[in-house]
Amino acid sequence: MTQVLTPPKLRLLRVALDSKKSELIHEWLNTEDTDDSTPEAVDGCCRERKRGGAEIELLTRKAVLLGEIVEALRRFASGSYGLCTQCGSPISFRRLSDSPWEARCVACKDLKADTANAIMAQSAYAQPGGAV
Repeated sequence: MTQVLTPPKLRLLRVALDSKKSELIHEWLNTEDTDDSTPEAVDGCCRERKRGGAEIELLTRKAVLLGEIVEALRRFASGSYGLCTQCGSPISFRRLSDSPWEARCVACKDLKADTANAIMAQSAYAQPGGAV
């Protein structure tokens, strides 16, 4: 049974969203912007390339998360926060406590994952050398 999102619970979730948003923005603003033209930077280019790819991936994940948080805050403003964006069912407080930016209920999230897996499997099958 889904717990009702009472005003105190909604306040907790709103604070969590605002806090995470501020944290991500602070991290983004404090990301080092190095001068790649210095001899030290040029010399370490090869070593840094692998690490740089991981940093780009991390920044991309943070940017996606920030977007999800902004969308959750929009749902707060519209009064639809806590409802699944796909089916309209309530999302449990426990789920939102873990990930306040969550937009889907468990059933819809699982359905999306199952659909994505089926599409990937189908495309692998359709490619030359795919499963028979």
